[in-house]
Amino acid sequence: KKMAKEKYTDTLPDGSIIDLDAYDWGGVKLLKRQKLLIIWYTTPGQNGYKNPTVAAQKAGYSTKTSYVAKHKLIRECPAVVNLIKKFTDEQIAQILEHIKSELNCLV
Repeated sequence: KKMAKEKYTDTLPDGSIIDLDAYDWGGVKLLKRQKLLIIWYTTPGQNGYKNPTVAAQKAGYSTKTSYVAKHKLIRECPAVVNLIKKFTDEQIAQILEHIKSELNCLV
């Protein structure tokens, strides 16, 4: 009997939902916690942004294992490093597009 594919979502304290299946992971197979770590680490406006320890804890790693997660994944795992760069580049592109649009409104 085939098992249903696990739905990769996480509910935030404010009730909004992160749908991990909606992101382009570039064909890289990651665990839910690994994906959440990347999302928390690369999403501006929340306290895990560019803070590997907080991002790891918000992703579900314990206080003890968050240290290992941040060093092994964020700094040493090539697939995760590349995805962090990709997601960060996408965030920068969105911000620049927003700025351009705002500047065009002023002209």
